[in-house]
Order: sequence, then C-alpha cells, then structure tokens
Amino acid sequence: MHRSLQIERVDAIPILVTWLQHMAGAEHIDSHWTPHREWDGVRYGQLAVLFLTFVLHERDHRLSALAEWVAAHHATLTALTGWTIPPADVTDDRRGHRLEILG
Repeated sequence: MHRSLQIERVDAIPILVTWLQHMAGAEHIDSHWTPHREWDGVRYGQLAVLFLTFVLHERDHRLSALAEWVAAHHATLTALTGWTIPPADVTDDRRGHRLEILG
C-alpha cells in the first residue's frame, strides 16, 4: 500500500483546539441544542469549535472561508479532535443552517 504524505502548517491550531476543548464548549452547546435525529455528521458544538478555531487562527469571521480552511487543515483538525469531519458539513448550506440555530 502506498501512503502519500501531506504537510500542513499548524501554527497555533493545536493550542486553540486544546483550549476550546478544555473549556468544554462543544459539550455545553450539544447539551442545549440537539440536531434532528436524521441529521448526521458534525454536531453543533463541534462546528462551533471549528468556527471559533478558524476565527481566532485566521482573524477572519467570514463564513465563506471556513470550508477552504478546514480542507487545508483537515488532517490536523481530525488528529487533534478525533472527530470525523466530512467536507459537506462545513459547506455554506449546512454551516449556515447550524450556525443560524446557535444564533
């Protein structure tokens, strides 16, 4: 089996994710907002952690840039969190719907 290597620049992402996980923000959000039972993929709290990490790391709050950023740091984010992060879950339509619910 041939494995390809991928290099990702991580910068402060491990510190930000660890800090946000230590605060238990994802668990707190998920305890208050539960997605529809047919909804799968990234939970509301997980999306909030991803978005906050993006905002703090990039100093950018534009929702449209999140999907590209997650794709560029996918291996780092999944290794740090242990989450399965399907690319479809950070697209504009899903992300917008979930962030709308969170207010």
